[in-house]
Amino acid sequence: MTQPERQVDPWLAGVDVAIVEQGRDYERTVDHGAASLAAGAAAGGYTLDPVEARDMLKQAAHELDRLYALKHHAETLKSVQPPASDPASRTYNARLVNGANGAFEHGLAQIDKEIAYLEQLKAKIKEAFAKINGREATAEDEIRRVGGQSLTPTSQSGTTGYF
Repeated sequence: MTQPERQVDPWLAGVDVAIVEQGRDYERTVDHGAASLAAGAAAGGYTLDPVEARDMLKQAAHELDRLYALKHHAETLKSVQPPASDPASRTYNARLVNGANGAFEHGLAQIDKEIAYLEQLKAKIKEAFAKINGREATAEDEIRRVGGQSLTPTSQSGTTGYF
């Protein structure tokens, strides 16, 4: 057997997330301009409204909690001892817990990959929210500058922005 791969493929590389609210499209998290088309990359991604995006973040956080708990349990399996000292029990146990080639280690590697994927997904969604929040803050500043008016901060109007 080969050693389990701990390096995570960038599953979401080239996949972008855009947040759209009330028919307004915001800047995407990945530029699919001429450079990406020349490289043969297909433009793809997710377009979500803020409610969907918040729901995805919530679901990802929930699943991450579950995966971290599972990882803890899987790590304890690596300390399993054979039930008896006979050759069959020792051989079977070695296949389960034998360092990098043990079945439990391969299971941990899979859990690590799933955790990395969900962390990447959360980061992409948070990046999309940051673009929305940045654009809206810039628009408010411009309105204040041009109109000379004071806008009510979103934290005082009962909402705290999107994220």
